[in-house]
Amino acid sequence: MGLRYIGVLANRDPELMMGLRGSLGHRGVKMVDIGSNGAVDLTLLSSYNIELLLPKITTSSINKNLLKDLKKTNLQCLNALEAVDICQSRRRIFQHFGEKLPHLKAPKCFAEISDVHKEIKKGTTIWVRQDAHNIPKEERVIGLLGSLKYLNDILKENSPEELFFQEYLGEKSEVYKAYVIGAKVFCLKVTGPLDGLEPSMKHSTKVIELPADIQKIIREIGEEFQMNVYGVDFFHSGGEIIVIDINDFPSFRGIPNAVEMICEFIRENYF
Repeated sequence: MGLRYIGVLANRDPELMMGLRGSLGHRGVKMVDIGSNGAVDLTLLSSYNIELLLPKITTSSINKNLLKDLKKTNLQCLNALEAVDICQSRRRIFQHFGEKLPHLKAPKCFAEISDVHKEIKKGTTIWVRQDAHNIPKEERVIGLLGSLKYLNDILKENSPEELFFQEYLGEKSEVYKAYVIGAKVFCLKVTGPLDGLEPSMKHSTKVIELPADIQKIIREIGEEFQMNVYGVDFFHSGGEIIVIDINDFPSFRGIPNAVEMICEFIRENYF
Protein backbone atom coordinates (compact mmCIF):
# COMPACT_ATOMS: atom_id res chain seq x y z
CA MET A 1 0.00 0.00 0.00
CA GLY A 2 1.28 3.47 -0.91
CA LEU A 3 1.42 6.62 1.15
CA ARG A 4 -1.79 8.09 2.58
CA TYR A 5 -2.20 11.85 3.00
CA ILE A 6 -3.54 14.28 5.60
CA GLY A 7 -4.11 17.95 4.76
CA VAL A 8 -2.79 20.24 7.50
CA LEU A 9 -3.40 23.87 8.39
CA ALA A 10 -1.31 24.59 11.48
CA ASN A 11 0.40 27.63 12.96
CA ARG A 12 0.57 26.71 16.64
CA ASP A 13 2.24 24.05 18.82
CA PRO A 14 5.06 23.31 16.33
CA GLU A 15 6.64 20.76 18.68
CA LEU A 16 3.47 18.66 18.73
CA MET A 17 3.02 18.99 14.97
CA MET A 18 6.59 17.87 14.36
CA GLY A 19 6.00 14.83 16.53
CA LEU A 20 2.83 13.98 14.62
CA ARG A 21 4.63 14.29 11.28
CA GLY A 22 7.31 11.86 12.35
CA SER A 23 5.01 9.34 13.99
CA LEU A 24 2.45 9.37 11.16
CA GLY A 25 5.27 9.07 8.64
CA HIS A 26 6.32 5.79 10.27
CA ARG A 27 2.74 4.62 9.73
CA GLY A 28 2.76 5.46 6.04
CA VAL A 29 0.79 8.70 6.41
CA LYS A 30 2.19 12.03 5.18
CA MET A 31 1.05 15.44 6.44
CA VAL A 32 0.78 17.99 3.61
CA ASP A 33 0.60 21.73 4.32
CA ILE A 34 -2.38 22.88 2.26
CA GLY A 35 -2.60 26.62 2.81
CA SER A 36 -1.30 29.91 4.08
CA ASN A 37 -1.87 33.64 3.69
CA GLY A 38 -5.65 33.30 3.86
CA ALA A 39 -6.22 30.72 1.13
CA VAL A 40 -6.28 26.94 0.79
CA ASP A 41 -4.41 25.42 -2.16
CA LEU A 42 -7.26 23.26 -3.43
CA THR A 43 -5.05 21.71 -6.13
CA LEU A 44 -2.99 20.04 -3.40
CA LEU A 45 -6.12 18.35 -2.04
CA SER A 46 -6.73 16.55 -5.32
CA SER A 47 -3.12 15.97 -6.41
CA TYR A 48 -2.25 14.26 -3.13
CA ASN A 49 -5.62 12.50 -2.75
CA ILE A 50 -5.95 13.92 0.77
CA GLU A 51 -8.36 11.93 2.94
CA LEU A 52 -8.43 13.86 6.23
CA LEU A 53 -8.17 17.50 7.30
CA LEU A 54 -6.27 18.54 10.40
CA PRO A 55 -6.64 22.26 11.29
CA LYS A 56 -4.69 23.57 14.29
CA ILE A 57 -4.84 27.33 13.95
CA THR A 58 -4.54 30.44 16.07
CA THR A 59 -7.30 33.03 16.05
CA SER A 60 -6.86 35.22 12.97
CA SER A 61 -8.95 37.34 10.62
CA ILE A 62 -7.75 35.26 7.65
CA ASN A 63 -9.30 32.08 9.06
CA LYS A 64 -12.75 32.97 7.76
CA ASN A 65 -11.59 32.38 4.20
CA LEU A 66 -9.49 29.35 5.13
CA LEU A 67 -12.43 27.60 6.80
CA LYS A 68 -14.79 28.62 4.00
CA ASP A 69 -12.45 26.96 1.47
CA LEU A 70 -12.14 23.83 3.60
CA LYS A 71 -15.92 23.48 3.92
CA LYS A 72 -16.19 23.38 0.12
CA THR A 73 -14.07 20.23 -0.01
CA ASN A 74 -16.52 18.07 1.98
CA LEU A 75 -13.53 16.15 3.35
CA GLN A 76 -13.69 14.61 6.80
CA CYS A 77 -11.99 16.58 9.53
CA LEU A 78 -10.43 15.45 12.80
CA ASN A 79 -12.65 18.01 14.57
CA ALA A 80 -15.72 19.46 12.86
CA LEU A 81 -14.83 22.65 11.00
CA GLU A 82 -17.70 24.40 12.75
CA ALA A 83 -16.06 23.53 16.08
CA VAL A 84 -12.71 24.87 14.85
CA ASP A 85 -14.50 28.08 13.89
CA ILE A 86 -16.33 28.36 17.23
CA CYS A 87 -13.12 27.78 19.21
CA GLN A 88 -11.50 30.90 17.77
CA SER A 89 -13.71 33.04 20.04
CA ARG A 90 -14.29 32.70 23.78
CA ARG A 91 -17.64 34.41 23.34
CA ARG A 92 -18.76 31.83 20.80
CA ILE A 93 -17.37 28.93 22.86
CA PHE A 94 -19.47 29.80 25.89
CA GLN A 95 -22.50 30.77 23.83
CA HIS A 96 -22.43 27.35 22.16
CA PHE A 97 -21.74 25.68 25.52
CA GLY A 98 -24.74 27.42 27.11
CA GLU A 99 -27.04 26.49 24.23
CA LYS A 100 -26.00 22.85 23.90
CA LEU A 101 -25.13 22.01 27.52
CA PRO A 102 -27.34 24.20 29.72
CA HIS A 103 -27.25 21.63 32.54
CA LEU A 104 -23.49 22.11 33.00
CA LYS A 105 -21.92 24.98 34.92
CA ALA A 106 -19.60 27.71 33.67
CA PRO A 107 -18.80 31.24 34.89
CA LYS A 108 -21.36 33.83 33.77
CA CYS A 109 -20.51 35.69 30.56
CA PHE A 110 -21.64 39.21 29.68
CA ALA A 111 -22.16 40.11 26.03
CA GLU A 112 -23.35 43.69 26.53
CA ILE A 113 -21.44 46.56 28.14
CA SER A 114 -24.65 47.54 29.95
CA ASP A 115 -24.62 44.13 31.66
CA VAL A 116 -20.98 44.61 32.64
CA HIS A 117 -21.90 47.99 34.20
CA LYS A 118 -24.70 46.37 36.21
CA GLU A 119 -22.48 43.57 37.48
CA ILE A 120 -19.69 45.92 38.55
CA LYS A 121 -22.20 48.07 40.43
CA LYS A 122 -23.38 44.90 42.20
CA GLY A 123 -19.82 44.22 43.30
CA THR A 124 -19.03 41.44 40.80
CA THR A 125 -15.41 41.14 39.73
CA ILE A 126 -15.11 40.40 36.03
CA TRP A 127 -12.36 38.92 33.89
CA VAL A 128 -11.72 40.87 30.71
CA ARG A 129 -9.78 39.29 27.84
CA GLN A 130 -9.43 39.67 24.13
CA ASP A 131 -12.23 37.71 22.47
CA ALA A 132 -9.71 35.45 20.84
CA HIS A 133 -8.54 31.96 21.57
CA ASN A 134 -5.39 29.95 21.00
CA ILE A 135 -3.18 33.02 21.30
CA PRO A 136 -0.43 33.71 23.88
CA LYS A 137 -1.57 34.59 27.41
CA GLU A 138 0.15 37.98 27.31
CA GLU A 139 -2.00 38.90 24.30
CA ARG A 140 -5.36 37.61 25.50
CA VAL A 141 -5.53 38.55 29.21
CA ILE A 142 -6.24 42.23 29.96
CA GLY A 143 -7.12 42.07 33.66
CA LEU A 144 -9.77 42.03 36.35
CA LEU A 145 -12.55 44.63 36.39
CA GLY A 146 -13.63 45.90 39.78
CA SER A 147 -14.55 49.47 38.95
CA LEU A 148 -16.33 51.43 36.24
CA LYS A 149 -13.29 53.69 35.93
CA TYR A 150 -11.05 50.79 34.97
CA LEU A 151 -13.70 49.58 32.49
CA ASN A 152 -13.84 53.02 30.88
CA ASP A 153 -10.04 53.13 30.66
CA ILE A 154 -10.03 49.76 28.88
CA LEU A 155 -12.76 50.82 26.46
CA LYS A 156 -10.69 53.85 25.42
CA GLU A 157 -8.16 51.49 23.88
CA ASN A 158 -10.30 48.48 22.92
CA SER A 159 -13.50 47.94 20.97
CA PRO A 160 -16.20 46.19 23.09
CA GLU A 161 -16.80 43.74 20.22
CA GLU A 162 -13.20 42.53 20.55
CA LEU A 163 -13.46 41.88 24.30
CA PHE A 164 -14.76 38.98 26.33
CA PHE A 165 -16.25 39.60 29.80
CA GLN A 166 -16.67 36.73 32.25
CA GLU A 167 -17.41 36.37 35.95
CA TYR A 168 -14.28 35.95 38.08
CA LEU A 169 -14.71 33.09 40.56
CA GLY A 170 -11.77 33.98 42.77
CA GLU A 171 -8.23 32.68 42.96
CA LYS A 172 -8.05 28.90 43.08
CA SER A 173 -5.35 26.59 44.35
CA GLU A 174 -5.94 23.99 41.65
CA VAL A 175 -7.41 23.61 38.19
CA TYR A 176 -7.99 20.49 36.11
CA LYS A 177 -7.08 20.14 32.45
CA ALA A 178 -8.77 17.23 30.69
CA TYR A 179 -7.45 16.05 27.33
CA VAL A 180 -9.43 13.78 25.04
CA ILE A 181 -8.38 11.52 22.18
CA GLY A 182 -11.43 9.71 20.85
CA ALA A 183 -12.99 7.89 23.80
CA LYS A 184 -9.89 8.22 26.00
CA VAL A 185 -9.84 10.95 28.65
CA PHE A 186 -6.66 12.05 30.39
CA CYS A 187 -6.26 14.75 33.01
CA LEU A 188 -3.64 16.98 34.58
CA LYS A 189 -4.22 18.42 38.02
CA VAL A 190 -2.47 21.81 38.11
CA THR A 191 -1.64 23.01 41.61
CA GLY A 192 -0.93 26.68 42.38
CA PRO A 193 -0.13 29.28 43.07
CA LEU A 194 -2.50 30.13 40.25
CA ASP A 195 -2.79 33.52 38.62
CA GLY A 196 -6.58 33.61 38.54
CA LEU A 197 -7.61 31.01 35.97
CA GLU A 198 -4.14 30.87 34.44
CA PRO A 199 -1.31 28.74 35.92
CA SER A 200 1.68 30.85 36.94
CA MET A 201 5.28 29.82 36.34
CA LYS A 202 5.36 28.33 39.85
CA HIS A 203 2.93 25.46 39.56
CA SER A 204 3.06 21.67 39.60
CA THR A 205 1.18 19.20 37.45
CA LYS A 206 0.19 15.62 38.07
CA VAL A 207 -1.55 13.14 35.76
CA ILE A 208 -4.65 11.82 37.52
CA GLU A 209 -7.49 9.42 36.77
CA LEU A 210 -10.86 11.18 36.56
CA PRO A 211 -13.95 9.52 38.03
CA ALA A 212 -16.22 7.87 35.46
CA ASP A 213 -18.99 10.45 35.91
CA ILE A 214 -16.65 13.35 35.15
CA GLN A 215 -15.17 11.50 32.17
CA LYS A 216 -18.73 11.12 30.86
CA ILE A 217 -19.29 14.88 31.14
CA ILE A 218 -16.02 15.62 29.33
CA ARG A 219 -17.01 13.28 26.49
CA GLU A 220 -20.45 14.85 26.33
CA ILE A 221 -18.84 18.25 25.73
CA GLY A 222 -16.87 16.80 22.81
CA GLU A 223 -20.00 15.25 21.33
CA GLU A 224 -21.91 18.54 21.42
CA PHE A 225 -18.97 20.42 19.88
CA GLN A 226 -18.34 17.56 17.40
CA MET A 227 -14.69 17.20 18.35
CA ASN A 228 -12.57 14.05 18.62
CA VAL A 229 -9.34 15.60 19.90
CA TYR A 230 -9.85 18.44 22.40
CA GLY A 231 -9.29 19.84 25.86
CA VAL A 232 -11.52 21.03 28.71
CA ASP A 233 -10.29 23.10 31.67
CA PHE A 234 -12.43 23.05 34.80
CA PHE A 235 -12.70 23.59 38.52
CA HIS A 236 -14.04 20.77 40.70
CA SER A 237 -15.76 21.43 43.99
CA GLY A 238 -18.79 20.17 45.85
CA GLY A 239 -19.10 17.19 43.53
CA GLU A 240 -19.61 19.45 40.47
CA ILE A 241 -17.39 20.74 37.73
CA ILE A 242 -17.30 24.32 36.47
CA VAL A 243 -16.04 24.53 32.89
CA ILE A 244 -13.68 27.47 32.37
CA ASP A 245 -12.27 26.74 28.91
CA ILE A 246 -12.68 24.47 25.89
CA ASN A 247 -9.90 23.98 23.33
CA ASP A 248 -9.89 22.39 19.92
CA PHE A 249 -6.73 20.32 19.50
CA PRO A 250 -4.70 21.41 22.57
CA SER A 251 -0.96 20.86 23.04
CA PHE A 252 -1.33 17.74 25.26
CA ARG A 253 1.77 18.97 27.08
CA GLY A 254 2.34 16.77 30.13
CA ILE A 255 0.34 13.80 28.83
CA PRO A 256 2.68 10.80 28.28
CA ASN A 257 2.66 9.26 24.78
CA ALA A 258 0.05 11.76 23.52
CA VAL A 259 1.56 11.90 20.02
CA GLU A 260 1.47 8.13 19.61
CA MET A 261 -2.11 7.95 20.88
CA ILE A 262 -3.31 10.69 18.50
CA CYS A 263 -1.61 8.94 15.57
CA GLU A 264 -3.10 5.60 16.52
CA PHE A 265 -6.55 7.18 16.78
CA ILE A 266 -6.13 8.64 13.27
CA ARG A 267 -4.95 5.34 11.85
CA GLU A 268 -7.75 3.32 13.43
CA ASN A 269 -10.56 5.71 12.51
CA TYR A 270 -9.60 7.21 9.15
CA PHE A 271 -7.25 4.82 7.33
